[in-house]
Amino acid sequence: MESLPEFVSRAHGLSLEEFRSRFPHPFLLLETSNASTVPDTGFRTSDGLMGAPSEPTPAPAGPSDGPVRDRIVPITKGRGSPFPGMITLGRAGNNDIVLKFTTISKFHAYFTKEPATGRIVLTDAGSTNGTFVNRRQVGNGQKLELSDGDTVNFGGDLDFTYFTTDGLHPYLPVLARRLAHQKA
Repeated sequence: MESLPEFVSRAHGLSLEEFRSRFPHPFLLLETSNASTVPDTGFRTSDGLMGAPSEPTPAPAGPSDGPVRDRIVPITKGRGSPFPGMITLGRAGNNDIVLKFTTISKFHAYFTKEPATGRIVLTDAGSTNGTFVNRRQVGNGQKLELSDGDTVNFGGDLDFTYFTTDGLHPYLPVLARRLAHQKA
């Protein structure tokens, strides 16, 4: 996982083809406006920065001083993950995407690619506090194809926005302007 300002700094200005080549996976975007009251209790992805292979980084031991803000989460497979056909999300450290929040189940949900369409599908894995897409609960075992701009919520704490590579690229200038305005 990477901070949004760092990601935008690296990605803004790339052509669509360069962006696709460098970031060939979908994303979950967490913007400050969606997270201003949620304390940071630590979360990470298994593969480090933006799909570049690296050793897993342990999540912080405890909460930081401030809320979770402006993060970009690549939906990518971690090395050594126990489930080869899916990208898992949950509180336990063996998930591809780890969210250390008490409302997140150990194995909360997972992403797969629909063979016929190539689109990403989100499935709730029997989570205790639910998985929501556009404020509607995804039932246990229910599969739902995601589209650019969908709001995805795991356990009620954080609202992420889902983007494909092609969907995020045109949004980068907007993010760059917003981040510059916040800095000023």
